[in-house]
Amino acid sequence: MWRSVLSEDDEEFSAEYIDNFAEAIIELAALLSDKHEEVLGCRCKELDIRWRLAAQVGEITEEEIDAFAGAIDQFASLYPERDKRILEYRREEVNAWRHFFAQEINSLPIEECIHPYSDAVDKFASLYSNKPKEILRYRLEEVEMWRRGLTEDQFLAEYNFEEFVEAIEKVAALLKDRHQETLERPRIDAGMCRSLLIVDDDEPSAEYIDNFGRAIDEVVALLPDKDEKILEYRRMMVEMWRIVLTQDDDELCTGNSICNFSSAIDEVAALLPEKSEEILEYRRVEANLWRKIADIKGDKDCLGMFAITIDEIASLLPQGSEENLKYRREALDTWRRLATDHSFEKFAKVFAEALDMVASSLPQGNYEEVMGYRREEVDIWRRVTQHDREIEEHRDITPPHNSHFAPALRKFSLSLSALGEHEQALGAVEESVSVYRSLVQEDPWEYNQDLAEALRTHAHALARLGRADEATQVNEEAFRIEDMLE
Repeated sequence: MWRSVLSEDDEEFSAEYIDNFAEAIIELAALLSDKHEEVLGCRCKELDIRWRLAAQVGEITEEEIDAFAGAIDQFASLYPERDKRILEYRREEVNAWRHFFAQEINSLPIEECIHPYSDAVDKFASLYSNKPKEILRYRLEEVEMWRRGLTEDQFLAEYNFEEFVEAIEKVAALLKDRHQETLERPRIDAGMCRSLLIVDDDEPSAEYIDNFGRAIDEVVALLPDKDEKILEYRRMMVEMWRIVLTQDDDELCTGNSICNFSSAIDEVAALLPEKSEEILEYRRVEANLWRKIADIKGDKDCLGMFAITIDEIASLLPQGSEENLKYRREALDTWRRLATDHSFEKFAKVFAEALDMVASSLPQGNYEEVMGYRREEVDIWRRVTQHDREIEEHRDITPPHNSHFAPALRKFSLSLSALGEHEQALGAVEESVSVYRSLVQEDPWEYNQDLAEALRTHAHALARLGRADEATQVNEEAFRIEDMLE
């Protein structure tokens, strides 16, 4: 009777009629069996009628599609998995939820619109994996649904973003790097939505930006090495860290976060010409952050990172310029503060290198100042090499830091010579030559050229003191070494 009513041409029937028909089928199945031919025929009729009702009404309701999906589940439990009718019904279920999404996206939270669609696609995919193109189309539509919802401010939510990324991963699994252009758009959208989350959130976190960074890395991995978009995405990463770290929130400004910001700057710097103004400005922000955290925590390592950063800033400025020298001096002063008695061994090397950088950056004619820095540099390396000897007193090896001590002595000799202190200059270069000879004994190919240059400086020092014959002998040794190297 119910089938007769529901088959009338005018099709003026309600969902209640179909539910009554479904209950009658259940009672019939109880008397026969779920797989009885007559019961199965009735279930097919129920499915057809349910979908006909859903498709013909102006607005499809969630309850109507749920009922249709439930009927499909019952039908599928009675038939072999790959029955063609189940395929068609599952496809219709996917289409129904797609229609529901388009109808309700502006009135319901996006997860309530997309979850049922995604579940329907999962069912279709689990039974019909031999239809990858169709499944891919459904998955891409799911990604677009999340993208559309996530770009509406009122729907921004962290868990929604994670589900969006999960949808992208399903697409990626189907593409397997064969359709990079198709996959690129969803990946980029993931990054863009992540950036919206960070900017929109009242309390953005480093975790947000880490996830954003992973999305950016995935985008970059899909692009050719020199694609100009890579720079755009790397800049986005830097900007996200800058936004978070420059807020007035000390809890967000941590050493790890600043290191991540610095790494992001490195990625951008690798894509730009050397000494870029853009990188210079980012490094200045980074230096201020290290200074801030060092002042707050009194942490020597953070203060060391501050000195390293301002050294990098100096390297981006014209050598010898006032600003270059200002940053070099500031780095040097910082290393001097750090290289106290208790921390000398930890910071001695960078302290000595900072002295060398300042001395090399001074304008021509500042001979006394240069000599002062060179003397201090030599004193540091002498102290370090003495420490090396104490550690290795039972081993007949050259102190490891002699490779720094020898050139420091030679430069010190040149600065003394520039001031007319020729006797002291000779003593310094003789010591330099002696240290180089010990280095050559261990690695001649590495240090013979350096020894030859030190010998020439030695010859000049002798000549200035009127010891021409000795100077000639020393020069000849330098020539022999150079001839051997050729």
